Amino acid sequence: MAFVHGSPHMFVEGGNDELAQGVKAMSTVEKAVGVEKRAFSVEEFMAAFGVGRSKTYELINSGQLRIVKLGRRTLIPVEAAEALLRPVAAQ
Repeated sequence: MAFVHGSPHMFVEGGNDELAQGVKAMSTVEKAVGVEKRAFSVEEFMAAFGVGRSKTYELINSGQLRIVKLGRRTLIPVEAAEALLRPVAAQ
């Protein structure tokens, strides 16, 4: 299953269980606060996208994944995370 932000079903076929768990956690946060989540922590991103810490920082350090630093916190904007799922335009 893959996360589809804003979708009423929030899942599409072809992903994994870690992704589903991350989305469930995120939707619980959204319900509790009543506000749509705008950024992931590194841990939330790892759970939602089913990748490990090393791969996450590899994506960040290569410039493929944009981050925002707030003090010592590293946040990954939702739109930056979703951009990883978009196909690259043919050149």
